[in-house]
Amino acid sequence: MLLAPALWLACLAPPGRAETAEEEGGIVFSEDAMQEAQRAGTAATTPPAEGQGAATASQPGGTVPETEGRLFQSPGQSRFQYQSQPSAEITPDEAAPATESAPDPAAEAGGVGAMPAPDAESASEAAASSGPSAAATSEPGREESARAIGLAESLKTSTPEPFPEPTAGPHVATAPSVAVASSPLPPAPPVVLQAVAIRDNGRELVLPGNAATGLAAFRSGGDLVLVVDHPLAGATEPPAGAPAAAGQTNPLAAMQVVALAGATVIRVPLPVGHGSDGAADAPKAQALPPIGFVHDSAGWRVCLAGGCPTEPQGVAGAPPAPVSRPAVSVSGPGAVRLPGSVLFTGVGRGPVLSLPDPASGGTVFVALSTRLTGPVRQAAVAVGYRVRPSWQGLAVMADSSRVTLRPTEYGPVIESVAPVALPVGLTQDDAAASGLIHGAAAHGRDWEWLGLRDEPASLLAQRWQAARAALKASGRTEGGIRDDAGEKASGHTARHPGKPHDGRHTGKHTGKHADAHTGRHTGGRHGAQAGEARPGGAVVPWPVRVAAARAAFAAGDARQSWLLLRDMPSSSALGGVPDGVAEQGSRAGEPPALHAGGTARDSAMVLRACAALLAGEPAEAALLADADIRFGPDLALWRALYEMMTGADSGRTAVLLARQYARLSQYPAPVRDRLAPRVAAYVARYGAPETLAILRAALRDAPPEDSAHALARALLDARQGQTDAALMALDTLRTGGGPNADWAAVELIGLRLGLGQISPAEAVSAYEPLMAARNVHAGATGQNVSAPSSGLPALPRAAARLGYAQALVLAGQAQVAASVLSGLTAGEATPQDSLAEVWRQVLYGLVFGVVPQDSPAESAPPARVGFAPGDTALALAGASMDRLPYDAATAKLLAGYGAALVRAGRPAQAVPVLAQAEFLSITPATRADRAELLARAALEAGQGPVAVQALQRAAPAGFSFGMPADFPADMPDRLRYDNALMALAGGQAEQALHLLATDESDDGLLLRGRIYEQQRQWAQAVLVLGRLASRALPAEGALTPDQVALARRLAQDAVAARDADTLTRLRAWVGTRAILPSGL
Repeated sequence: MLLAPALWLACLAPPGRAETAEEEGGIVFSEDAMQEAQRAGTAATTPPAEGQGAATASQPGGTVPETEGRLFQSPGQSRFQYQSQPSAEITPDEAAPATESAPDPAAEAGGVGAMPAPDAESASEAAASSGPSAAATSEPGREESARAIGLAESLKTSTPEPFPEPTAGPHVATAPSVAVASSPLPPAPPVVLQAVAIRDNGRELVLPGNAATGLAAFRSGGDLVLVVDHPLAGATEPPAGAPAAAGQTNPLAAMQVVALAGATVIRVPLPVGHGSDGAADAPKAQALPPIGFVHDSAGWRVCLAGGCPTEPQGVAGAPPAPVSRPAVSVSGPGAVRLPGSVLFTGVGRGPVLSLPDPASGGTVFVALSTRLTGPVRQAAVAVGYRVRPSWQGLAVMADSSRVTLRPTEYGPVIESVAPVALPVGLTQDDAAASGLIHGAAAHGRDWEWLGLRDEPASLLAQRWQAARAALKASGRTEGGIRDDAGEKASGHTARHPGKPHDGRHTGKHTGKHADAHTGRHTGGRHGAQAGEARPGGAVVPWPVRVAAARAAFAAGDARQSWLLLRDMPSSSALGGVPDGVAEQGSRAGEPPALHAGGTARDSAMVLRACAALLAGEPAEAALLADADIRFGPDLALWRALYEMMTGADSGRTAVLLARQYARLSQYPAPVRDRLAPRVAAYVARYGAPETLAILRAALRDAPPEDSAHALARALLDARQGQTDAALMALDTLRTGGGPNADWAAVELIGLRLGLGQISPAEAVSAYEPLMAARNVHAGATGQNVSAPSSGLPALPRAAARLGYAQALVLAGQAQVAASVLSGLTAGEATPQDSLAEVWRQVLYGLVFGVVPQDSPAESAPPARVGFAPGDTALALAGASMDRLPYDAATAKLLAGYGAALVRAGRPAQAVPVLAQAEFLSITPATRADRAELLARAALEAGQGPVAVQALQRAAPAGFSFGMPADFPADMPDRLRYDNALMALAGGQAEQALHLLATDESDDGLLLRGRIYEQQRQWAQAVLVLGRLASRALPAEGALTPDQVALARRLAQDAVAARDADTLTRLRAWVGTRAILPSGL
């Protein structure tokens, strides 16, 4: 039996320490919500990924070059597709003035009207038929009330008004209901993961996957770190011929595989001589040891000896050879400086993860790639960040919290998103000199493409009415328009679903920009051509329709602008444009060149995306996620608006919006008036202090009687400490009605709770009327529980639901809060970081029984002594951990959750949880603490090799010279105890007794007693357990089950040892509180 190093065997231990709710020390490097980028969509330079593979060894490369470039055009290989995707919490601008109920402009031009959508009542009844009935419970308490509110939320299926078709054909649009569990359910059975395989006597690592699997490989200290874009299990067998414990001969023998929620991190010690400064005898230009990579349809092969050998062919019984994929790059990623950012080329679209660096504990942004990128052989240092040496993908070390890396269609982009930005990329003057900024500060490309005009609102409305008249006069005759061939022509053909790009956001993101790229293209050919017959249709030329859409958008009627462009077809699989929209001279099917000039195709795409965003269709506006990179800084405002309405990180989004607020204030009144109040309120709610100063200066110019910005002013007062003025303003808004009344009611409850003016229970009672709680008991009063109520609009209702869940967990009802919170997705009212923070509080309540200590002390319920989560709480916690980012706070929760699983008798289930907790910890002390907990769980689960490696990592460097001051004081004893367990599992009972010779902890005495009982040394067992019973058994009061078991065990040992004196004294001490053996 292999033991941990002898240095650990110097002390004895109290057994494993349960994780507490105390805050850990050290700097917390929080991560942006993890984003996963789509892997099906590629940049213009990326070849098709399906059915392809790649084979290459390590390639030569140099430092990352930087060039000034123009890169603002849409990638040519992304489809120009359109298909409405319903969204739960994002709605059209509710603060906008109501527009007249006008028929579809295209229908006025001769199109056939759409069929009506199913009414809301029938949809709600259908949803309610499968859910629990509210009448089944009489007089429900607070918990049932909260769950019924969640059920009512799920039944509020927001069925929008029927979308009239611009041309012939029925169309029904529905939105999904918000799924809210009416009662906590246990999680689904665990998914069996594919395992990492070790081949070629430990020289080759096989990572199962497919041709779309992303991988990054970089150096961290003396380790090779591999990051795969999906969870994998560890290798089931150690490499042949390699020691199982030490790993000096083969680095894969000491490999650590950590499966996170959406990725796998693999740490492999580099061979001796390849430390943190590279090979000992290698020249400076070749600091990375050679490692080979092969990517094919079966996943990735990583060859530590250099080039990967060719797979043998024709072996009997061997699986078919995977499809080969040629290499894409041999020179490594490059860098292009853009205004305020740097684009890394040669990596392609892929997820970007924010992870703790294993060596330093800082934040490292890891960009994964589905293709071979080539190595970055030397580190590159810039202001605020460093590019780490890497073999595959990209690794960027953030030296400042003001720097972040995000995925785009062209590749990862690093930028400084902070009130005081760092000089990343080109400065404003350099960008202007390079021709990358178009137009003046107020009138640029956005004005041109969106049809904005510096004219009064009345004149813009007249232009829109004139454009609508032009639509009516666009060639309508009875029976349709005939072209020169005499056939009926139609501007609309049958639709079929386009192939969506495969992407998703947690999150944990962060792939928000990668989702929602779904589409609709037309007919068997991509694009509607004149001459295609459709009886009863009418030709509405696309140039006329686009011009009308611009007029509608400028007049503030984004809904009509969206309806006009919603079904814009695609003329080629590569993303061409409809006839009449493309520029003269462009060839069909030719991808656009990468330049900053912009085309009519770009302008139509951007107009359609902006209209969709303001019309409440963010899934159709995903183009705007990269608008500042694709089309230049003039479109940075619309990227910020897209981030706001899709629930991106609120802190960074507030900075982006504050930077662009001056530009928004110059927009025409119809567009400005519907966006500026929302933007101001958002910045006031989430902005950093420096950002609030920008907003305060901007609002100073607005007239005091401007009621549209009254909510923003009140929130700004609250953020800047003027709470009395804020409370008065919010109460005035709440009672005065108007568009801000609902928001003011929600904000007022949260502010009063934060100030301690009301208790969490009072806040729960205040939120319930806003959540339409009158429907909770509808079944008992004869009302229709499935009928939607006239509660808050969608955005304030989502904010109220988030605040309601937070109040519940502060009131000590964490399980109920989890039920209310489930199904709530990121949106404008619920940014992903705010949502994750409330989930963190819920999980603290489930795991520790208390809320995080950074919550207001007066709002936190007292910690319960001896709290142990039940089965339901453990199930809820396990199912919800993946909602949190990869940071130190999540590591603490995982450690507490794993310790609770061990105490509940589920050590095997705790092993992967504690492995995640160890990896996400950012200080050596916390990593060692969690590695020891992992070793304890692995020993109890019978996973000896895992325990050996965990104990090796838990032992601090220089242990023989004393324990570091910041390490847990009981760490030596805990390590000693773990080694005793390991020795006992290996049949070395005497070694275990030697290790525990001076251990007087409860678990130490119990383990020694168990060993003596196994050896039938009853007298020794009585001595050991007697010392434990003397302090564990109280003189009076009821005994716990564990205390009864200890008393019976000591009595049985005394009977076996024929120790009548001990048995007599034990009976007198216990009395009738426990039934002991009859006697000798």
